Amino acid sequence: MSGQKPSWAVVATVDEPAPLLAAFAAHHLDLGAATVHLFLDSPNPEAQALMAGVPRLTVTLCDDEWWRLSRRGSRPQRHTARQKSNAAHVYRMGETDWLLHCDADEFVWPLADLAAELALTAERFGYLNLRVAERVWAGEEGDIFAGRFRTPLTGFAAQGPGIYGPAAGFLNDGLSGHTAGKGIVRTGRGFEMGVHHPVPGAVPVPMRPAEAARLLHFDGLTPLHFALKLLKRATESYGGPPRPHGAHRILQFTRMAAAARDGAGWRDLAGTVQGLTAQQAAALEEAGGLLDARPDIEGALARQLPGRAVDLSPGAFDAILRRREAALIAATGLSL
Repeated sequence: MSGQKPSWAVVATVDEPAPLLAAFAAHHLDLGAATVHLFLDSPNPEAQALMAGVPRLTVTLCDDEWWRLSRRGSRPQRHTARQKSNAAHVYRMGETDWLLHCDADEFVWPLADLAAELALTAERFGYLNLRVAERVWAGEEGDIFAGRFRTPLTGFAAQGPGIYGPAAGFLNDGLSGHTAGKGIVRTGRGFEMGVHHPVPGAVPVPMRPAEAARLLHFDGLTPLHFALKLLKRATESYGGPPRPHGAHRILQFTRMAAAARDGAGWRDLAGTVQGLTAQQAAALEEAGGLLDARPDIEGALARQLPGRAVDLSPGAFDAILRRREAALIAATGLSL
């Protein structure tokens, strides 16, 4: 398993359109991941056909039989529990020296040689935390990955309207999504895999921030994707304790649910939360809150999935979403 440089793998439990899944897999294989494991949370024949036979990529449909044979014995109700179960399955396989558990809308961005940093990481550290940078729409034309990337600014949300004006209440330290990052975890230590990092037991797992890579979070690939993500949160129902959400996220999905029947209203809300004006970008740049990242997704697809057509245009992506999420769109009255 170990060679001159440590090996690393990626695992994700996913329920997204095929183009995003193909881009996610190709990007990480292109960066040097030894393997990528995608666990399909619902049937996705298009994704299975698109990625069939790709070297170093394993795609698993989590059907009833999968869950019956798992350690859980049946399908967990909570999405996060399914994520952790599948990540634990790959962790126990121990096929690589390190394992990153993340979502399909999160892409590793290299600042230096990640494998070299892993090789130099002291044995006492159980994982490295990949700090997050969040994609924002800044007026660029392009595919679903176009935009700029803002980084958390500690205490930023407490500074009042500041740079973001009416969007400030929707943000936590300047981000719409999580600020925790994700851990790339040393295998063979018996850790329990969590969503963001190993679950601490009696003694927390020692960690340090990664210097060679960040995590690019595309918190909504298109305005429609963002709206549907929030509407899922607004309508989710679990037995037991409610799933925890930050105040900023609760405000996002409650406002989105209220605006769903107003086509202009929910699009304006998405733009307010996830958009970046020229003035905001200039202020963020001055504050050191922008990361210069331009992932070559098309190049990675051409190299890792040669000869397979993947349409990354927003229109094609939204067309798939409308088909896949027809029930949610109908139930929430989302105006298209």
